[in-house]
Amino acid sequence: MANLHHQAAKEKQIIENRHYYFNSNKPNSNPISPITREQALELHEAIKQSHPDSFIWGHNSFKIINLAGYIRLSSVAIEIVPKISRKDNDGDTNTARKVLLDMLYHSGYCNIHLSTASQLHAAKYNIFELIGYVFAERLKRELSRGAIAYYVQAEDNLSVLRGKLLIKQHMINIAFGTGKVYCQYDEFSMDNPLNRTLKQALILLSKEITNSRTLSLLRSCLTYFADIDENKVVIGDNERFKFDRSKSRFEPLFNLATLLLAGRTAFHTSGRKKNFALLFSMDKLYEQYVTAAFQACGLGYQIRGQEKFPFLKNGDGRTVHSIQPDIVLRKSSKSAIILDTNIILDTKWKIFKDKIQREDYFQMYVYMMQHEAEVGVLLYPCTDDCADGGKKGNFTNDCKSGAETKWKVKYEFTGPTAGRYLYAFDVCYADFKKAKAQCKGAIEKICNNRQQNA
Repeated sequence: MANLHHQAAKEKQIIENRHYYFNSNKPNSNPISPITREQALELHEAIKQSHPDSFIWGHNSFKIINLAGYIRLSSVAIEIVPKISRKDNDGDTNTARKVLLDMLYHSGYCNIHLSTASQLHAAKYNIFELIGYVFAERLKRELSRGAIAYYVQAEDNLSVLRGKLLIKQHMINIAFGTGKVYCQYDEFSMDNPLNRTLKQALILLSKEITNSRTLSLLRSCLTYFADIDENKVVIGDNERFKFDRSKSRFEPLFNLATLLLAGRTAFHTSGRKKNFALLFSMDKLYEQYVTAAFQACGLGYQIRGQEKFPFLKNGDGRTVHSIQPDIVLRKSSKSAIILDTNIILDTKWKIFKDKIQREDYFQMYVYMMQHEAEVGVLLYPCTDDCADGGKKGNFTNDCKSGAETKWKVKYEFTGPTAGRYLYAFDVCYADFKKAKAQCKGAIEKICNNRQQNA
């Protein structure tokens, strides 16, 4: 059994996506930092390569933006929770955790649904502990139905003939009088890339998790993989494993295990210790969440996510720069709602402030011209406590249950590009069912508006 000695940091802190100050001499109601300046420096050093724009230094302060997840440093473990309210003094950590897990599920990062029991854990444990619990609970359930094992080809010196005798290798046995026969045979084995990856993820979680219930589940799962050599486990195994129908039940677990293993960084903090991080860019997460909502809302259009399009070429005809809008809806006359033009959609994980920012409409202009689209749509997260289920009565109009979908603004390009329109809509990040309805409603609204103006 692998050594399961815990590496978890002694101190644990929670940081929201907001400004923090290092002493009480601070403006307004901004909070004092829960971590020291030295810990903040270490955090910045740890994430500056993978998330260079997510840490901002200020005068006697710092700010985390567009980042969520968990990171263990040399002296502190930090949970970074997303900002789910536009009010700086109205953070709700438990709600933020549930929102983040739901977004991870629907966007495909963590394709294991959060059960009612797991939701109850959200009030007690950080996002990493929750993901560890969800992983262990689901894996235990699947292993109880049977682990994945199959016949693999093996070669070895045996006391009796088994399978096929390999003459060339067996001649060595004869020369040295070993009394062995060198055979090639098929062996029923669990030692495969899937199980190696799952075992390594279990070992990693067992070193990081502190909750006794989760640790019990992890150790129970590890007994199934006792005969697998942990030294053979490599992250690259995920590139050599293909899922068929019989193995598909393990695919979400395999993907999550790969994500966890990728969180082991090579950045040394002190001595032999290493950081561990499971961090998500909220920009990217919201983009994939909205893409999933469009794919699931039943419009019947061809939906392309992150489609590259050559933008600049050099003298040799080689592409030197490509543009890549978040979502492209291809025009269609066969769907329930006729779409007579391509539509370019781009997500923005930031608060919409009355108008589209200059750099955003220039970006959309280029996207629309290159994709021959007459409509561009910018999609923003709804604000004012969308995540609280409306309990505080602060839903925006577009986020109220049953409310008519309305655009926030509508612009028309002029001059040679007249006839092209740019819209902005809200999409709820806390309720996927509502997000699907809003995505469908936005396209219906645009198509109906085009037909009326035709």
